[in-house]
Amino acid sequence: MGNMELWLAFGKRRGTDPRHWMLILREPAGINGTWYHVTGGKGVYELEILSGKRFRSHGISEHHFICQFDEKDRNKLKASCQSTPLTRCQEWTTAVLGSLEKKGLVPKGTHSHWFDQIEPSEWSTDGVHGIDKGGSASGSQSSKSSILRTQKTACGQSSNGWVWDASHRRYRHYDEGRRQWIWAK
Repeated sequence: MGNMELWLAFGKRRGTDPRHWMLILREPAGINGTWYHVTGGKGVYELEILSGKRFRSHGISEHHFICQFDEKDRNKLKASCQSTPLTRCQEWTTAVLGSLEKKGLVPKGTHSHWFDQIEPSEWSTDGVHGIDKGGSASGSQSSKSSILRTQKTACGQSSNGWVWDASHRRYRHYDEGRRQWIWAK
């Protein structure tokens, strides 16, 4: 594969909030590239694809090389970004990497490596990286069952799979098919 580089970039930390994640596609050693990222928060998100953005922006604290990326596959990257459901930037970025991995465009294991790096958030929608009633958080796929078990016992679960989320003061259940939390109205 060829003449471009795909990078994962982390924004600078702001207080105790999880860092912002984005993908950047650039020419090797290029000073500019295209940013692919989700903005917004608290359930309202927007996809931004921005060309000509600085690779070494003041708002970025770290860059992680993902792989060489063939210019002819640029539209596949864009399609993966556009077809991935919008959610928190860290979850969205790893979902895009998973889509690219299935297409053979990034190395095997890329998705799982970065999925395990996602920081916990009360706004998590993946059912793994949320913060439970006691403020504790799960941090990897292997802890999914433990956080769900905590929610069942500490937060209470009805017989139909709904759990009480004390921090949001609402019931929710995890939809495996859609890979997201569904909130009671």
